Amino acid sequence: MLIHKDASEITTYDCSFCSYRAKRKSQLTKHNMLNHKDASEITTYAAKQKIYLTSHMLIHKDASEITTYYCSFCSYKAKRKKRFNRTYANSYEYFLGNDLSMHSLSL
Repeated sequence: MLIHKDASEITTYDCSFCSYRAKRKSQLTKHNMLNHKDASEITTYAAKQKIYLTSHMLIHKDASEITTYYCSFCSYKAKRKKRFNRTYANSYEYFLGNDLSMHSLSL
């Protein structure tokens, strides 16, 4: 409990945008999300691989900033070109016998 600690033992979390101080990290995170969202994109997300962080950062973008890749052969779409090519083009190679002339990528 915080009541039984000396003042020197209590860790405070300082806001880097204003003079707000929190006793818990979660309180500072909530404060930043409510008060400073426009100042900086603040996230506590940690990823072991860069690909996961890249995927996570898509949620911080506006819909107009995200490029969507559409297949002109069917209704498939993807937010990343690499995923589109790797996942979906490989499926077409299997079904069309390596003839991808009917398959093309459009933006």
